[in-house]
Amino acid sequence: MLPGAWLDRLGKRWQALIHHPLCLETGLDPARALSLRPASARPWRGRNWLSSPAGRRGATLTARFAVPADKILLAPPGVTRYRRSAPRTPPMILTVGAISPRKNFDGLVTALDAVRDLPWTATIVGSDAHSPETGAALRAQVAALGLTDRVHLPGALTGPALETAYAEASFYVHAAHYEGFGMALADALASGLPTVASIGGAVGDWLPEGAALRATPDAATLAENMRLLLTDSDLAERLAAAGRAIDFPTWLGAPLRLRGLGHERLFRRLARSARPRRCGRAG
Repeated sequence: MLPGAWLDRLGKRWQALIHHPLCLETGLDPARALSLRPASARPWRGRNWLSSPAGRRGATLTARFAVPADKILLAPPGVTRYRRSAPRTPPMILTVGAISPRKNFDGLVTALDAVRDLPWTATIVGSDAHSPETGAALRAQVAALGLTDRVHLPGALTGPALETAYAEASFYVHAAHYEGFGMALADALASGLPTVASIGGAVGDWLPEGAALRATPDAATLAENMRLLLTDSDLAERLAAAGRAIDFPTWLGAPLRLRGLGHERLFRRLARSARPRRCGRAG
């Protein structure tokens, strides 16, 4: 987080890309959260823009941090549409994201335990580099529940390995407490994966009704919705079709939505740099 006085000395137009305010991260102690909160909105009062991926995040910047609404540009990210292979038996439940308290993977594992009477495997793709204690606790939870043969934690995946994970998945579950957008979730929907989606944060803003089973992030609700997907093939097919029909931009197409606002070149650079890093990311 750069101080406003330093930014003022740049003497040129600049942009800030805000995925979500760090002080809203799940699991922070109050003192740490307060230290991450911007002291004022003074840096944003000039000619500069903030790019935020979804509507509610823009409203949050205005309501909680006094960022003028006319300084916020909503810039939805692009998606990757992964190929799908033949359904696996038993079905594989996929989720992708950095292993941190906000992603609620412990709640997901508790929900999986509640549907252990049904056939399934689960793969949680993501690195715990930023929160190794969360990764250790998650592995211990899986072992304590006797799910090591069914819940797989391969770490971060990139390139063909990540493509294979999406291709082999039968369903996708997004369990996060809060999201600035939910890029891995958007990839899953665009790829035609029937999905259970927690609607914390921005997801509730952009996720169309009927495109996924909308849920709160508590384990009981996640389990109830996973049971529906695992036992109702007609429902799964309808959700897959609805997800594929969402009008997501590609990473190369997303900058076109910023044309005329002076941000197309910036967003093209972000698009090029983001695509090879889809490896269990934060968003």
